[in-house]
Amino acid sequence: ADDPAHTELATEGVRVGPAETIAAHTAHPLTVTAHHDAAGGLVLTCVHDRTRITDPDAAETLAQTALLLRELPRAPGTATTVADALALLDGSPVPRVAAPTARTLRILRAASRTGAGTICLVPPPDAPPGCYDALATAYAGPQALTTVPPPADAKAVLAALRPALARGEPLLLGGFSGAGSLACAVAERIASHGWHPPLVAIGGTLTAPTTEGGGDGGPDPVRALARTLETAAATTTARP
Repeated sequence: ADDPAHTELATEGVRVGPAETIAAHTAHPLTVTAHHDAAGGLVLTCVHDRTRITDPDAAETLAQTALLLRELPRAPGTATTVADALALLDGSPVPRVAAPTARTLRILRAASRTGAGTICLVPPPDAPPGCYDALATAYAGPQALTTVPPPADAKAVLAALRPALARGEPLLLGGFSGAGSLACAVAERIASHGWHPPLVAIGGTLTAPTTEGGGDGGPDPVRALARTLETAAATTTARP
């Protein structure tokens, strides 16, 4: 069945289009932007976080916004209050927004000095929770060693990194083979928000043997990743 709000708006010449996925990042669960099309009509675009607000609730919010924009200019006099304006929505459903899921960095080892920066180890797909624990002793650099508990996506990693990004200290993203795609996606999101994109350093394979030259003769993945991080961290520190 058609949404009653959409039907009401259609009678006033307001068209509400179908929801679609776009490559946009917003710190808010929902934002509405406006522009005029080639014919001079006002176009409203609603961008929402589907992990916090559903498509129907976002559509309802957009429909109510359009209703207010159409009706407010018709309000008599200049003494219309916010309560008067919101009275136009009496009887309308209240869109629901879920609370954000808190995600913080897990500290494997604190920085040895102030300003040393942070290394965030991004978990590969299906990684066990403690896959990076051994790096705390294998990596000798001064940076804070951190990770995000799996499973994690780009949004979760970015949210956990916000405090480190706000401090403006050097940041390096690293991980075992398999974490590169997610790490690069996080770096792109960091850049899209206006921060300097961090380097991404990938080394070692999570399924490799855990002792140098042991098992099938392959390298120790922890030491391999530690060496990769040392090289990348030197480049990050040297960046002007």
